[in-house]
Amino acid sequence: MENLADQLVTTAAQILDESGLAAVTVREVARRTGVSHGAPRRYFPTLESLHAAVAHRGLTDLATALHAAGGTTDAWASAYVAFAMARPDTFELLFRHDDLEGAGSNLRGVSLPLLQGWCELFQGERPHCTKTDAITAWTGIHGIATLSARRALDLVGADPQALLARILA
Repeated sequence: MENLADQLVTTAAQILDESGLAAVTVREVARRTGVSHGAPRRYFPTLESLHAAVAHRGLTDLATALHAAGGTTDAWASAYVAFAMARPDTFELLFRHDDLEGAGSNLRGVSLPLLQGWCELFQGERPHCTKTDAITAWTGIHGIATLSARRALDLVGADPQALLARILA
C-alpha cells in the first residue's frame, strides 16, 4: 500500500500526463486523491516541491525505460524519443530546471547518473570520442525528442529514427 505522499505523486503524475503541468495544482491533486486540500502541504509545502517529486518519478520512469531498451546507444536514443512522445508533459517537466531548482527531491541524483550512463555507453561504442562528443550527441537526441514530443517534426516530414541514425553514425 502506498503512503499518502506516494499517492499524491501518483495522482499528480496522472494529471500531468492527462492534462499538462498547468492542471497539476495542489487542490486538484488533493481532490482526486480524496483528501482535504491542506493534506498535501504536509508532504509538499510548495507547488514546486510537488512538481519536483513528480519530476523525480518521471526521471525514474525514464531510467527504467532506457535500461529496459538495451545496452546500445541506438536503443537508448530510441527509448528516449519514445518516452518523450508517449509522455510529452512529463518529459518537458524533467528539464524545467528554472522551476525545479531548489525544490527538493534530489533530481540531480537521478538525472546525472543517466547522463553519465549515456556518456559511458557512447564512449564505449566510440572509443575515439570524448565526453564532450557524447554530450553533444545527447543534445541532438534531446532536440529530436523534444520536437517529436510536440509533433513539430511532422510538420517538416522528418523521421525521428532517421535523424537519430544520422546523429549516431
